[in-house]
Amino acid sequence: MDFHLVDAGAIRELNQKYRGKNRETDVLSFPAPEIFRKQGILGSLIIALPVLRRQAREVGHSDRIELDVLLVHGLLHLLGEDHERSRAAAARMLKKETALLRKLGRKAESGLIGRVEGPAVTSKAKPLARATPRPKAAKKPKPASRSPRAARRGTRTAAGPSASRGRRSG
Repeated sequence: MDFHLVDAGAIRELNQKYRGKNRETDVLSFPAPEIFRKQGILGSLIIALPVLRRQAREVGHSDRIELDVLLVHGLLHLLGEDHERSRAAAARMLKKETALLRKLGRKAESGLIGRVEGPAVTSKAKPLARATPRPKAAKKPKPASRSPRAARRGTRTAAGPSASRGRRSG
C-alpha cells in the first residue's frame, strides 16, 4: 500500500472525477488491479493534508493521530470493507477500525466511522428526526415550491460509490 498527501484542490478533483462529488474529502482509496493484489500490493490512499489538519483540530488530537485514523480507515477500504453499504457493514467496519486503532495505542473514540456514522451504527433504533419536537403552534406552513428533496439538501448521505472503487473512505 502506498499513500500520498495532497492539497485541497487535488482531493476535490479526484473526488469529483471518481465519486462525482465536487467537494473536499479526507481520504480516498484506490485498490490495485487483481494482478498486483495477488502479489500483496493493496492499492493507494490519497489523503488531503488540510482536511487531516482541520479534523485533528476539531476532534482535539494531533495530526499524527489523525493520520493513523485515516490510514486505518483507508486500509480497511482497500481490504474490501465499506461502511456506506449498510448499517451492518458500518458496524463491522467500526469494530475492525476500533481494534486496529487500539493496537496502535489510539483511543476508540478517535476512529473515523464513530465520528461520521455516530450511534446509528451500533443502535438498532431508528434515528430521530428532531431531538425536541416543535410545539404545533410554532410550525409554519412549508412553501409550495419546497420539495422533500430540497428540504434534505446539504445533509450527508451514505449513497455513492465505495472506497474500494475510488470513493471516499470516510
